[in-house]
Amino acid sequence: MGISPRSRWSNRDESSYKEKTSGNRSRIRPVAGQWDKPFADASASMLIVGQLTSLATLAMIHAGKYPDSGSLENASWSLGESAFLATAGFGISSFLCLFKVSFSRKAPRRRRRMARIWLLSFLLVAQVT
Repeated sequence: MGISPRSRWSNRDESSYKEKTSGNRSRIRPVAGQWDKPFADASASMLIVGQLTSLATLAMIHAGKYPDSGSLENASWSLGESAFLATAGFGISSFLCLFKVSFSRKAPRRRRRMARIWLLSFLLVAQVT
């Protein structure tokens, strides 16, 4: 009594042993337990959001200061408390978006470099403004 050649591991490449898959591969469903994780790298959109919010923050800082205050000691806020809180919220969200992109492992190297440069320049301009 011998072993049939179809039961050997070397014959597993035959088409009769391959699993039959459906022809419709365009419908790939996400795993139900991983609905909160993004499918692709979201660093590009995070970088754009960080850049836009940093520009908005700098514009709000510039609009909120008194025009007469030349030095940092005499700087005061001309708009109300709610405008100051909105400016702080925009600044924090910009910082967090750019910080997340600058240390993302999935982001390309040039995008991480751009986020770091933008973050440093944003902090520098915010200090000077």
